[in-house]
Amino acid sequence: MIPKLSLIPFLLLLLLIEITNSQIPTVLTPGSGNNEPGDTSATILLTPNGTKNYLKNKKTYVNDMSNEISMALSIEKSRIFISYDRYQYKKNTSEDQILLLVNIKGTKGPDQPSSFMLRRNLNNSITYKDISLGLHTRDLDSTYGAPENPHLWVICRYALIGVVSGLSFLLSIWFFAANNFPKGKNFSTIIFYPLILVDFVLDIIVLRDHGSDLKWFYICGWVFLLVPIFFNIITSWYLVYYQLNSSKDAENWWKDYPIVALGFVLLSLIDLEALNVVTSRCGGSEALNAKFTGGGKKRVDRSIIIIAFIEDVPQLIIYVLYQRYTVIPATIPILVLSSACIVLLFKICYRGISRELNVLQKHLMTF
Repeated sequence: MIPKLSLIPFLLLLLLIEITNSQIPTVLTPGSGNNEPGDTSATILLTPNGTKNYLKNKKTYVNDMSNEISMALSIEKSRIFISYDRYQYKKNTSEDQILLLVNIKGTKGPDQPSSFMLRRNLNNSITYKDISLGLHTRDLDSTYGAPENPHLWVICRYALIGVVSGLSFLLSIWFFAANNFPKGKNFSTIIFYPLILVDFVLDIIVLRDHGSDLKWFYICGWVFLLVPIFFNIITSWYLVYYQLNSSKDAENWWKDYPIVALGFVLLSLIDLEALNVVTSRCGGSEALNAKFTGGGKKRVDRSIIIIAFIEDVPQLIIYVLYQRYTVIPATIPILVLSSACIVLLFKICYRGISRELNVLQKHLMTF
C-alpha cells in the first residue's frame, strides 16, 4: 500500500502544471498596449569600439548613453536607467562585445508612452538606425536592436516542472525505502546525494555554456571545481586506507561488494558524501552497510565540512556574483545557484538535524 503522504508531491506537480498553463505568464509578460503600467527592461549590444569606450570609464559612459537615449525617445531622463556595473559579453563574436541592461520606468500619465512602447521604439530605432547619432548611441549594434529582457517565470517554468517531477520521484523512492527499513539513512542517500551529483553536472554545464559571459567567471569556476577534486582524491584515499586497516568488518565488506565499493570510492572523488552513502544501509541494503568505525565516520564528516569551505562556499559566492553582475537571466545559472545553496545548507546543517530527520522518518511510516 502506498503511503498517503507519497501522493503529495504528485498533487503539487499537477498544481504546478495547471499554473503553468494558466494566465500567469501573460500577466508577468506585458503585451502590446500603449498605456500599460509597470516597468520593463531591454538589453543593448555595444559595437567592438563601443565596448572599448565603455571599459575605459563605465560610469560616465552609461550616464551619457542614458541621456542620449532619453533625448532620442523624447522622454524624461529619469525614465531611462543603465547600471554601469551590470554587463556581460556576447557569445560567438569575433571581437569582444558587451551587453548592457536598460531599465525603462513606467508612467502613470495617460498622455505619456508606456515603458513597453518605449522599449519597442528603442528597438526599432536601433534596428533601422533611426536613433539620433550621439557620441555614445553610435556605439549601439543595429543588428541586435533592444530586445525585451526575458522574464524569470517564462524561462524557468519548465525547468521548475522538471525539478518538481524529479523531487517527486525521489520522495516516492524515499517513502518506500523508509517504510522498508526506517533505521537506514534513507533521506541523505536518496534525496541529498543525487542532488550533489546533479549540482556537479550543473557546475560543468554552466561553465561550458556561460563561462564566457564574464571574463573572470570561467577561470574562477574551474579553479574551485578542480582544486577540491584534488583534495578529495587525497582525503578519500586516506579515509579508505584508514578504514580498511582499522576495521576487519570494513575489509570484509570491501571483499563482498568490490564493485559497489570501487564505484563509490570513485564517486567520492567528486564529493566525499559518497563515503557516507556506503554506510547508510539505505532501504536495508547490505551493499550499503560498510562497517566503518565510529572514529572513521567522524573523520568523513569533518572532511566533508572542511572541503565544503574550499569548494561549496567559494562556488556559492561566484554564482551569486554572476547573478549580481550579468544582465540576461538564464535557466542553468539559476538552477546551479539554487543547488549550490541547498547542498551547502545540507552539508553544514544535516549532521545537526539527522537525528530529528530519522525520528520524523519513523513517524511518517506510521501513517
